[in-house]
Amino acid sequence: MPEDAVANDCFTSPESILGKISSCQVFTLATLDIPIQATSDQIWAMGLEPNGWRDDISEEGLLAHYKRVFGESLVEKIESGRPGGTTFSTMRELSRRRDGTIDINCHVPVGLSGADTSILANSVNTVFNGQLGCLDNGLNVYPHEHENTMSPLVVSFTSTDEEGRQHRSMVLIPGCKSLGIAEVQPAQNDNGKTIVALDAYELIDPEKLTIYGQNAERALLASEENFLLLGLGGTDAVENGYQNIARLLDISGESAISGNEEEIPLLLEKYGCADTSELIQRFPSLRFVLETHGKDGATLYYRHQNEVSAVSYVLPEEEKFVGDTTNAGDIFLGVMLSELMDLVPDPENIEEQLASVLHTASLETLARLQEKGRNS
Repeated sequence: MPEDAVANDCFTSPESILGKISSCQVFTLATLDIPIQATSDQIWAMGLEPNGWRDDISEEGLLAHYKRVFGESLVEKIESGRPGGTTFSTMRELSRRRDGTIDINCHVPVGLSGADTSILANSVNTVFNGQLGCLDNGLNVYPHEHENTMSPLVVSFTSTDEEGRQHRSMVLIPGCKSLGIAEVQPAQNDNGKTIVALDAYELIDPEKLTIYGQNAERALLASEENFLLLGLGGTDAVENGYQNIARLLDISGESAISGNEEEIPLLLEKYGCADTSELIQRFPSLRFVLETHGKDGATLYYRHQNEVSAVSYVLPEEEKFVGDTTNAGDIFLGVMLSELMDLVPDPENIEEQLASVLHTASLETLARLQEKGRNS
């Protein structure tokens, strides 16, 4: 047997709970994320909600607000930025743990500076594009370039209230997001399943799929050996995109959903399901649903041998991170996926095995957040 055939047979165990995964096709948004420590008064003065997103502010408006409230230029903070994005962060963590043993191909829109590009855009593009060229082994970024535009920028403001609770508000300057990515031909893969990863935000328009969603649909239809990984990414995506979510679940060979304690219950409501077990039974492709509970932990609902069970993990105090927790849930999902790829299920101890997976994901997420905190 040729050497490369041996290597391809070792991506994941055919007996693992996910089967043999050989590659990932990812159609998503990568962003430059800038973390800012702020007071609640500063967040209010910026015109932001205590929690949640704002994407209706212009580049000029953000710069002017920031200068007025913080007394310095936001451009000076660009060097502290790092690549982010929900699904992109999950795939980046997965690539770190698989160390090149599976190909993870991320198709993302990227801005290129030109003569008419603003000072902020020039700074964002310089830092962001430089960092995209220095990523982990096995994470292949395919930039779909757009001239005279800015790469997507996220500024996250984190404050701590009098009771020690943290609140985060995020601003998105979409840059070239709407310009999207080009049509991607589905990769031919005969060595195992392909994970097709997508943010549900790309399914938010009930009338049509975005170019990201179209590429995901094309990849799912190209082969029955696929595994759809869908991050819900906000209650708006669920409220408006649940029909498109069902559309992709129905054409998937296997699938998984990840969401938080607001998104999952809303999805159940949209499908008229009494609980998550009923949701999994409704869609034959669904293998598991991960519901995260912030600092309270997570619950994994899973189908094994045609039965649906649930395992919860509650974070002890020593595993709760104090600081910028941006993308914590995405990192958690990436670690969990990697652990599941290696997990050979024992029918007698499956719940204990999955509880151990969630514990490992919690510890690794804490370590990654601590690392980001030291480097910020």
